Amino acid sequence: RTLELGILLNAAGALAVLLLDGKGHTVRRRVVAVGGGLAFVLLLVLLPPWSQATLLTGVFRFINKNIEPPDSYSSFVRQYESMTILSYDEGTTATVGVIEAPTPEGPQQVLIINGKADASSRTDLPTQVLLGELPMLLHPSPSKALVIGYGSGVTAGSILRHSVERVDCVEISPEVVRAADYFAEASGLPLADARFHLQVEDALAFLQLTDRTYDVIVSEPSNPWIAGIGSLYTSEFFDLCRRRLDDGGLMVQWFHLYEMDDEMFRLVLRTFQASFPSVTLWLPMTTDVILIGAEHPVVPNDERIVRLMSQPQVRDDLRRIAVESPGTLLTLQVLSEQNVRTYAGDGPFNTEDLPRLEYGAPRAFFVNRGVKGLDVIDERIHHSESVTPLQARWAERPFSNEELLNAARWHGRPARGSPLLAYQLYVELSRRHPNDPAIVKMLADIAAQVGRMDESLLLLRKRAELLPRDPIALENYAWKSFEAGNRTANAIVPQRTEESEQLLRRAIALVQDTVDLYRVRLADIMFAGKRYRQAMDQYARAIQIREKHRPDPYIAHDALLTRLALCFYYVDEKPRAAGYALRATQLNPDNAQARDLVYRIWTEGSTPEPQ
Repeated sequence: RTLELGILLNAAGALAVLLLDGKGHTVRRRVVAVGGGLAFVLLLVLLPPWSQATLLTGVFRFINKNIEPPDSYSSFVRQYESMTILSYDEGTTATVGVIEAPTPEGPQQVLIINGKADASSRTDLPTQVLLGELPMLLHPSPSKALVIGYGSGVTAGSILRHSVERVDCVEISPEVVRAADYFAEASGLPLADARFHLQVEDALAFLQLTDRTYDVIVSEPSNPWIAGIGSLYTSEFFDLCRRRLDDGGLMVQWFHLYEMDDEMFRLVLRTFQASFPSVTLWLPMTTDVILIGAEHPVVPNDERIVRLMSQPQVRDDLRRIAVESPGTLLTLQVLSEQNVRTYAGDGPFNTEDLPRLEYGAPRAFFVNRGVKGLDVIDERIHHSESVTPLQARWAERPFSNEELLNAARWHGRPARGSPLLAYQLYVELSRRHPNDPAIVKMLADIAAQVGRMDESLLLLRKRAELLPRDPIALENYAWKSFEAGNRTANAIVPQRTEESEQLLRRAIALVQDTVDLYRVRLADIMFAGKRYRQAMDQYARAIQIREKHRPDPYIAHDALLTRLALCFYYVDEKPRAAGYALRATQLNPDNAQARDLVYRIWTEGSTPEPQ
């Protein structure tokens, strides 16, 4: 009610002036003042409270995505009124909320600070976990750590899984701390650990006043385009952190690549390097960066990492983000010290008296180009004169099959790693096991992901030949072969679909016609070839299968009915076409194709071209 209170005080001042004014009719002034005051108070009482969902939307972030704005404020509110809000807390430094949001793995809790998602129990786990685990694994013997920014508590929880003596944490917003219980399962509740010590205050003030020193300092503030955050990326701040590190200590800094540009990212790198002579760059996700700074080069100790990763608490922490081997960990380093310096280049620093990031970051946010320069010099996929720990480890002892598979799967996941690196790893795995159908399929998928479509198709064909009685392998190749031919077909060279149709019929026979997908694929091929009566029979058979057997979850029933309706429409059986189209609209009122077909039939419009 802070804003209402401010309005009320302003209104009270205006009414006092009106009452105390000696000019004009006294009774009239009193009536106006009292009546106005009562009306205003009544208005405040009767008005609904502020929409928490609206205040948590972070609508300011839509400005750089060219998203069409809603028609009205009410329609904007309706988009978010169904949001599941678990917690809402307004403070002096931030408005903090926790919402529940869906993911493919299940629901997750998301911490929203001033409309910006800053942590989550699933999506952001790789970054949150690795901010804690990486320095613990790379430092030879860490015993004291400082975490700047509590967030969900996951990073602090990951550090506490190691045998450290003390972990300090500085968080400026008590509202963030109060939201900690919603992330208890993900974080392990560091607040309940006797080794954990929380300070609710400004990080700069804490570092200036404390006399403690640390083996590891992890700084994970919010995005620098938020006012005031740029002060945690200045030369003065990094120098202060360096003075609070013991000999051999590591400084770990989070940064982001989204809603940013190369100029600002280079500015941060140069500023960080000015305080820490040895800097390496790691990617826990495609959108986040972890900088590790030290006085001297940090060389991973393979034996120590293996020993620590075999400890149950550490192993389970890393396993939940799919890091199951030291090799996968090494593939996360993108740039060595030498190439970090090359990429950062020469230029100014971000300082307290010249806060370039404070003003450049919002501009980069608005333009929203993203950081692109890293892709060109990524040492994992491009030749470099320097030697990364990954290259050194591979030269000494190549990855085992298990390590290759784990690293390849990590980098093949969306928004997780480097698809090109995943491709290279799968190629090596395939070289070792050329006739393993599972490896052939994984290589085919990643080849398509990196744009090697011809190679992917050949691999799918090989898999179908290796598994002649596997209907899934037959359908995969048949459909991808059809799609490839469809892209290159023209009036001079028509598409040939005989092989795809033959493979789909074999798949149908192998499952004894109990899977709707194979009939739908066959129908779609016939529909694309304008063989509508043949397609009609296949769609109708697919619908019959769905009534008796488990339907494919990715085939919408209203879309299937619409395709069947179009078949009837194109063979001039419009009443039956209208019937199926109406059934489709009943199942899904938002099915525009079915609605349009009904309209055309009823108005006897021209026959549309098949989509």
